[in-house]
Amino acid sequence: MSPTKLTGSLQVDLITNLNDSLFVNNMAPVFLSGTLNVDSMATFDDRVKILSQHSTDTSGLTPTGSLQVGGGAYIAENLYVGGVAKFGGPVAFGGAVSITDLTQSTSPSTGALKVSGGVGIGLNLNVGGAAMLGGMVTIKDLTESLDPTSGALKVLGGVGIAKRLNVGGSAYFGNTFNVAGATTMNDSFGVTSSQNYVATFINQSAQNGIAIKIGNSSPGLANNYLEFRNNAGGVVGRIEGENGTEYTNNPSYLVEIGKLNSAILSSEIAWAISIVTLVIAAAQIIARVAAFTTCVGLGAMACIPVISMIVKAGVDFAAAEVQEIAAGGAVDQANNAKNAYTTYKMNHIGVTYESGAGDYAEWLPKADTNEVFLPGQIVSVKKGFIQKELNSSDKLLVISSKPIVLGNAPDHSEHGKYERVAFLGQIPVHVIGKVNVGDYILPSGDNDGFGRAKAPGDMEVEDYLDIVGVAWSASSNDTYNLINVAIGLNTTDINQVILKQRKKIEDLMLDFDKRNAILANLVPGYKNAAAKKINNPEPAMSLNNSISNPPASTNVQPNPYSVSNDQLKQLLDNAEKILSEKGIDTGDNAFWNKLKSDPVYKDQFIEQLQEKNKERYSKTIRKINS
Repeated sequence: MSPTKLTGSLQVDLITNLNDSLFVNNMAPVFLSGTLNVDSMATFDDRVKILSQHSTDTSGLTPTGSLQVGGGAYIAENLYVGGVAKFGGPVAFGGAVSITDLTQSTSPSTGALKVSGGVGIGLNLNVGGAAMLGGMVTIKDLTESLDPTSGALKVLGGVGIAKRLNVGGSAYFGNTFNVAGATTMNDSFGVTSSQNYVATFINQSAQNGIAIKIGNSSPGLANNYLEFRNNAGGVVGRIEGENGTEYTNNPSYLVEIGKLNSAILSSEIAWAISIVTLVIAAAQIIARVAAFTTCVGLGAMACIPVISMIVKAGVDFAAAEVQEIAAGGAVDQANNAKNAYTTYKMNHIGVTYESGAGDYAEWLPKADTNEVFLPGQIVSVKKGFIQKELNSSDKLLVISSKPIVLGNAPDHSEHGKYERVAFLGQIPVHVIGKVNVGDYILPSGDNDGFGRAKAPGDMEVEDYLDIVGVAWSASSNDTYNLINVAIGLNTTDINQVILKQRKKIEDLMLDFDKRNAILANLVPGYKNAAAKKINNPEPAMSLNNSISNPPASTNVQPNPYSVSNDQLKQLLDNAEKILSEKGIDTGDNAFWNKLKSDPVYKDQFIEQLQEKNKERYSKTIRKINS
């Protein structure tokens, strides 16, 4: 075990076995021209420098490179790789990893860090620039979002979504929400706002607004298209469906029916009056004929005044006949208008408006813009303007208190020139004196906007034209009362009056028949002479000839209804003048217009008038004879 000291070079041509350590001192280098195999650990107390230029195959198919490690490698400190570094298996970093390369990423295959597979990140991921994700992104965090700064996903800027957005829970938008395309919502839609309007809908195409569809083929009052509620949630109004059994209760329908019924009633009243006038005119002709019959035995000259009276009676009768025909035509026109309207409404069933308010009203202009009106005051409408001064021909209405529907709205700046006037429904009315339920409310007569009550049994015919409405509440106060009055609903009452008037007319005609029978008994030859004239087949002389050329013999028996067509044309002209003097405008009457413009129709009408006169006189004489 003695040491060997060599002061020169040692050259060994064969294998050298050392059974103990080999020390190379004095910082002397060791050169090995071949492979160095170390069967156990090799410890380097200083740097290890490998100058080999062999590159590493990054595919991992074969082990290449200047440094090949068959097992694991442990590096206690930094590792710097100047070229590509590829890890064939999992890589775990116990600390922060910094990639300082500035290469921009424009696709999944570019950028400072490229990952072909998935990436699992246990904590936060912060991206300082744009992030593009080519596939699905799933965020499993269940944190609820209470505001824009909370939740599983928080975005401080805008979000652009090219396709659908599905939100399983509530969605909150703290600012304007704009939707450029169609929006479909499959559940209820609620809006809470403190603005002047909660929603504004603008159709730039100048077409339609909002369409509401419900799943009912025949929507009725149980189907509300819209509801109007107060701040407590109570319903104050609604727009409901309206089916075939319900539309007749629609306020708008009732208003129109009321107007049409008023037109019918007015025309029927005019017709009734014309019938009375016609009956009286017919009676006058019969009386004149009776007088003519009596005077035949007295000589021709004595009969001339009577003949002139017959002509005058004929004029009156022609006027009455034309007036009766025109009035009857007006009744037909009014009924046809109502039938056309009801047919139209039946084929165009719509919706009904329901509200806690009680009347249907329109804005109507004041005749005097300085006149002051109060709700519940009675006003008249003349040529579309309202005033407290009442005339018998004016329409009577009431200033509205709380309309359910308000039409004909003027500009807000013009409201002072208009008032809300009720046409139909229940409305409080200022009434002087006691009132019972069912009383008719008429104007006070003092042009003060007040009304007065009148019991149905105390009504006169002329009172019915002044009916404002029917009292639905009562008061025993002798001075002033505010009465709930139903307006626009009293057409049945006027119908009853017309029926009574028709009965009176029939009784009057029977009375004339009785009077003629009495004349036949009192006047000698009245009955037989009248019968002879009716049954005389000989052509009658004209009235003009009878007057200018009186008969030479007392045996001449002129036909009492002999009037030429020319004379009837003259009678029609006189009749038109009489109607005009009575205030009847024939210019707007279809009968008179056709009579003036169609000569053929005029000739046909004259022939019909001739036949009707003959028939009427014949019936009268037959009654007398019987």
